[in-house]
Amino acid sequence: MKDRRTSHQDGTVYHKKETLKKSERIRKSKEFGEIFKTGRHLSGSYVSLVYRIHNQRRIGITLRRGIKGAVQRNRLKRLMREIYRKEKGNLKEDVEMILITKESAVGRDYHELKKDVIDLFHRAGILKN
Repeated sequence: MKDRRTSHQDGTVYHKKETLKKSERIRKSKEFGEIFKTGRHLSGSYVSLVYRIHNQRRIGITLRRGIKGAVQRNRLKRLMREIYRKEKGNLKEDVEMILITKESAVGRDYHELKKDVIDLFHRAGILKN
């Protein structure tokens, strides 16, 4: 049987089935706009969160314009997806959210960003329990 594991440069190993499904992603500009308009906004040190209660759990990830360099932008988006992927089991089922990475996140490690994102989830009241 074929091994379905994949690894990244940062050492993260995951199974293919753990990736985000298309149905979990917010991709269209119109959908982003609706959430920005109707959602609630919270801000942390490195990340901002816009969320609303809706019919299913979905996420969109975006960056502030001041983040220069494709390598930095792609790394931050990858880290945000990983944080969401690992925490989605602790989130309510009916939340649509957008994570907006700030310029201050450049150079921060995974654990600092994760702490900031979880704090935002807690403040928003979208964690289970």
